[in-house]
Amino acid sequence: TTEPSNAPPLATVLNDVYARVYGRALIPPRPRYSPERIDFLPYLKTPSGVLPISDFGGDPTGKNDSSAAFERAIDAALPLWNGRHLAEGIKDLGGATLTLDGGIYLISRPLYIPGGYGNMHWRDGSIVASESFPADGFIITVGASPAPHF
Repeated sequence: TTEPSNAPPLATVLNDVYARVYGRALIPPRPRYSPERIDFLPYLKTPSGVLPISDFGGDPTGKNDSSAAFERAIDAALPLWNGRHLAEGIKDLGGATLTLDGGIYLISRPLYIPGGYGNMHWRDGSIVASESFPADGFIITVGASPAPHF
């Protein structure tokens, strides 16, 4: 069974008229969930796509440069593509997560995530630019050509 979507009232009225005229709705109905139908177990398992930066040589104290560790972690996340696409040309990484485990990581050069990938998460920490970081650089650039790895 379904219930009406959370669309504004005018949109709902227009959707109903469109559905009567054309036989299908513009705004699909929202599925109705009950606690019995939701399987919580997948959310309680540790996902295989969690990549701690410290496992790639990152220093969570912020005393040493962790740029290479981030590059290795990004390189490790890209093959986690699950074969699905989020949109045309955007590979779904399935929620691959680069976790900073509450640390502070120093980087000396910008981090690049190549274009064509999506659904990658970063969490639980801070990334700080070193004094030698390029003044016109961004901490993370998404969708640009990858920087050469040093």
